[in-house]
Amino acid sequence: MFAAKTILAFLIVSLLHITAHSLTVEEPMADETLYRGSDVNILWSNSSSSVNISYLLSADSSNNSSWVPIPECSPSSLSDICTWSIPVSLQNSTYRLAFFTLSNEITLSEEFEISIPSLVFTSPSAGQVISNGSAPFNVTWIWFGPDSYAVEIFLTKNGIEDSTTRDSVIVNSGVGSYQFASLGDDGRYQIKVESPTDSAVTASSEVVTVDDPGKSGARSMVPFGGSLLALLLIVAHLLI
Repeated sequence: MFAAKTILAFLIVSLLHITAHSLTVEEPMADETLYRGSDVNILWSNSSSSVNISYLLSADSSNNSSWVPIPECSPSSLSDICTWSIPVSLQNSTYRLAFFTLSNEITLSEEFEISIPSLVFTSPSAGQVISNGSAPFNVTWIWFGPDSYAVEIFLTKNGIEDSTTRDSVIVNSGVGSYQFASLGDDGRYQIKVESPTDSAVTASSEVVTVDDPGKSGARSMVPFGGSLLALLLIVAHLLI
């Protein structure tokens, strides 16, 4: 009986010891979406020592060779937090973090997503036509990505970039907008957005046609004027 009680007490103490020092991953959370090219905080608690942190594809979590160290988090201090700059080379997929303690304990985080940021224009609308000289011109979008993300916005006319319109913009998650002083003279315009650090982050608006009603009217009169002149010359020739 004494031996049984001793063993039970030992197991209880051991269990309490393990629980007290078991590492718990707090962020990223299960099914959370992170974006490549952004800085995110990794949080954990109850670590009894410094840890080395790696990331890996969730599908490869049983393969030790697939773990990729996170330099800024390896080794970490006992602060239980570090900031990870997610590489722009990572593709859309499901990932996990692996925490390695100095005592060779390994803890895996829950699965989370890493995605490529994207922007979707909500205006201008398809087939939109505006008059030459209309100003200003507003464009709107929805941004699916991290806050405070730097992109460049510019115009193309008939497929050729107008470099004088290129501007740096900070976008935030959700709805955003930008205002051009004007589009320019007659032509077919598109608004384009691209990231200076990630070539996969790019977007193009619908085509906007800029037209001068006055020039259109003048052009439409040319054939008629030419036909009338030809008719008058024929009549004059017949009267001679």
